[in-house]
Amino acid sequence: MTLPQLAILLGLLTTATTTLAQPGICQLACNDSIQVALGLTCTTEILPDDLLEGNLDPDCLGPLEVRLFDAQDNLIPSSPRVDDTYEGQVLRAVLIDLNSTNFCEVQLRIEDQYVTPLTSSALQVTCGTALGPRLPLSNPPVPAFEVLDTCQSVLLNISSPGSLADLYLDLQISHPRIGDLSAQLTSPGGIAVDLWGNAGTWAACTDAGLWVRLTAAARRSYADFESDCGAGDSYRAEGDLRTWLDDSVSGNWTFTLCNSSASSSARVDLLQLGIDTSATAIPFPLPAGTTISQNPSQQVTNSYTLPDFDNCSPAELRFSDLLEDQSCTDSIAQLLFRTWTLSDAYGNQSSTTDTFALRRLPPGSIDFPPNYDALEAPTLDCAERSPSPGTSPVPNLGWNTLHNGHQ
Repeated sequence: MTLPQLAILLGLLTTATTTLAQPGICQLACNDSIQVALGLTCTTEILPDDLLEGNLDPDCLGPLEVRLFDAQDNLIPSSPRVDDTYEGQVLRAVLIDLNSTNFCEVQLRIEDQYVTPLTSSALQVTCGTALGPRLPLSNPPVPAFEVLDTCQSVLLNISSPGSLADLYLDLQISHPRIGDLSAQLTSPGGIAVDLWGNAGTWAACTDAGLWVRLTAAARRSYADFESDCGAGDSYRAEGDLRTWLDDSVSGNWTFTLCNSSASSSARVDLLQLGIDTSATAIPFPLPAGTTISQNPSQQVTNSYTLPDFDNCSPAELRFSDLLEDQSCTDSIAQLLFRTWTLSDAYGNQSSTTDTFALRRLPPGSIDFPPNYDALEAPTLDCAERSPSPGTSPVPNLGWNTLHNGHQ
């Protein structure tokens, strides 16, 4: 684009320059070029401070405006925002002081330098448990809805056999006064648990909204949930979410939100119930509902494709295992360290390590074979010890001598 064309675009009557259109009034100085890293949402906004070199001249009264142009000098419609459509491209940014009509230019190189983080797990499982990862169950997506001066219930359907091993609820709710809201979750068996109430310290939470994960395994308590005004973290609920442990998970779970305000609606933009059953003990490091498929096109074991987990590009997820034998001092036979690595199309990576303790089964879990010798005595009779082993280093039980290393 030529300068006269830019002047027309800006609605100017005279040709602008890249330094001073009216000397002594406003001097804009921009960096020559900058790299722009797209955020986790795969979009970012270019601000005037991003382009300025040094402090703004006080003679520039503003307002300042940023306009972005592609390699063909076409104005980017989303200016001053840019997304992964322009990843890897060099754009031109024009910073304009609308009062003086002066401007300066910067070259922008758009890069994706972020990848969505993974979530680690620490579990105990019994020896013999299948260690292949499985995604937790989740309800189908729930369209956004609003609640005003009433209670509204939403059904969250989970269709799977198995009993509950773990549960979490992801919520994003917009409302100016959290103290007006209360919520409850009811299992398919009709057992209800209070998630939070509209009493206590909630009354002090204004203009905050909720963006939280509620789970029994959360480090932060319900008191923290109240004092933090539900600001972007994992918390325990007011009631005990372990109430449903070992209950059947299949059927309709019911989320009920009550809003006592008659003037301000509560808008629910995210409502996701994630459930692990006894059949899904080994999770992926991903939230429930993530689309995932095993990668059949590569000769790589433990490799998966995530088409939409990362906002900028498809990603590949792999894991490798390290198994460590433990001593016989407790019930833990081995520790399994599973390291996950997520790579996106632009070479960015994130990783996390799960720790699984493999627990020995207790002696009571041993199934002895039937008694085939036609004698009435039990298979093992632990009450009889004749003669007593005493203090001999080589114990002699009746006629059978037990030698070191042999049974």
